[in-house]
Amino acid sequence: MLAERGVAWVVSDTDEQPWDDEGLPGGTFAYLRLRRSVYDPEAIAAWGDRMGASLARGMDVFCFVKHEEALLSLLQARLTQDHAMLQMMESASNG
Repeated sequence: MLAERGVAWVVSDTDEQPWDDEGLPGGTFAYLRLRRSVYDPEAIAAWGDRMGASLARGMDVFCFVKHEEALLSLLQARLTQDHAMLQMMESASNG
């Protein structure tokens, strides 16, 4: 129903309520709010995998990260973006 109307389910990942689904909801785009205080390398890879799989399916992904600790957030965002792009390229070459 949301996709039919061109809107996305907001995926929020916080310290208090982590998002633990393997993938992202379907639709034409995904809207993510990554709000944990810190993401370890495994969590960054998991988010990159989710985003990369969605990008490979032709979805647009809009991802916003917590920015109170600006440099840390920038680095986490860049690592997640890089991982997502690698995932998308791997999916494209395998499919």
